[in-house]
Amino acid sequence: MRGSEDKYLMILGRASGKAMEAVKNGFTMPKPKDSLYVFLGFSYDDIPIDSKFNVLFQEKNLDVLFEGECIVRDVTQEFGKPLKQIPSGWRTIALLHFPDGIPKEILNLPEIDSWSLSKKSLRLTTLELYNKIKRKI
Repeated sequence: MRGSEDKYLMILGRASGKAMEAVKNGFTMPKPKDSLYVFLGFSYDDIPIDSKFNVLFQEKNLDVLFEGECIVRDVTQEFGKPLKQIPSGWRTIALLHFPDGIPKEILNLPEIDSWSLSKKSLRLTTLELYNKIKRKI
């Protein structure tokens, strides 16, 4: 497990139609309103389905872009197998649900076909962990 300064989900981009076609059998939940599929970087820990996050920020300057609820609703990986959690150390595609509306910053992320690093990637964490990250700087 990494230190608290690394405990965030790295959102690399929105999953493209091509990517979704390749992994569609890996998702078992219906897509709720105000949800989207995203590519996530390597996970810092096992993160169960229905885990909640509430701070979206930029890594460079730690600016908070969004404060509100985000729920991990479904997860798969490159082979399109359903997962019960985001496994520690894995890159995944996840269905994220934002009950109060998807933040524009996430909607503005590029649509990507795979886990390519993007200069526009964002970080998602809890308020408690975000405060620990800020204290480390």
